[in-house]
Amino acid sequence: MDRKKLVVILLAAALILFGGGYKLACISNNNDLPAQGDFIDAVEENQNEVNDSGAAGENSEKPRPKIMVHVVGAVKNPGVHELLQGARVVDAVEAAVPLKSARLDLLNLAAPLPDGTQVKVYSEEDYKKIKESGSCDIASVPLNQSQGVFSSAAGSGGGSININTASSSQLEELPGIGPVLAGKIIDYRKGSGKFLSKEDIKNVSGIGKKTYEEIKDEISVH
Repeated sequence: MDRKKLVVILLAAALILFGGGYKLACISNNNDLPAQGDFIDAVEENQNEVNDSGAAGENSEKPRPKIMVHVVGAVKNPGVHELLQGARVVDAVEAAVPLKSARLDLLNLAAPLPDGTQVKVYSEEDYKKIKESGSCDIASVPLNQSQGVFSSAAGSGGGSININTASSSQLEELPGIGPVLAGKIIDYRKGSGKFLSKEDIKNVSGIGKKTYEEIKDEISVH
């Protein structure tokens, strides 16, 4: 084989090797790139995650329910105040702005407030009058207790206990009513609704005619 033919063969071989290497490199690069369908799926997945995150943020920012509380007595702004659910007596008193003469030490400022509660803030003059009269109202209530704070729970007039709103401890103040019967009264309210009349309390298991006669003058339903 002469020199000229050898050079031609070598050049042809070099071209073949170069072309094969270039083709392999292109194939490798194409394999590294995501397919069009995979790319679209990835974009949609990221968008869904953003939307879900936004929805979760909106749900977490839902406004808290509100309650209405009536504040009376030694306050600058007596009347009905709107508070957030879970508010305490101290929140109602602050909303109504207590007077300098207010005896806040007679209230349980940490007590939770149910919707529709009336909070009565006594003044120093009120306290002295009640104490001098020998009334069994706040004068006999230990400090920092919840008794005497809510007029709605105690009922209207005569210190009667509202069996529709009274707590277990307040129900236990009634003659013949202990923790067990107090719990049954509360369970009855939850299951059957409010008492429409005082006599309806006899529907509670364990409260018969005798017990009713002992408590009928000390309870109310309004």
